[in-house]
Amino acid sequence: MQGAQPDISRQLISEEDIKFRLGSIFVDSIVLTTDFVIKVVSHNVLDVLEFSTEELCGKNINYLTHQTHLQTRLQKALRAGFFADVQDRLFTKANKPMQVKLSGFYLGLV
Repeated sequence: MQGAQPDISRQLISEEDIKFRLGSIFVDSIVLTTDFVIKVVSHNVLDVLEFSTEELCGKNINYLTHQTHLQTRLQKALRAGFFADVQDRLFTKANKPMQVKLSGFYLGLV
């Protein structure tokens, strides 16, 4: 007879806790919803782009490009499930362009 399995439910973290911690788990990242709305931005990215969390969260990813093409490009790239080194240009709060390489995948948790 096998012993009872330990109850690990107290050790599991909530979905809200996962969302809160994504910025520290993915250090140089922007986490998007399936509609390409910015959900979480890491502190490193906020510092480089000179935005606050409040200024970016809830906005479409195209907000950082001043164009409407990035969402379309990322949607096409995600059809394969993963993409790497997609080059584009994002703009800082001071409207300075920054060349970036983007990588992404479908996280499915958030």
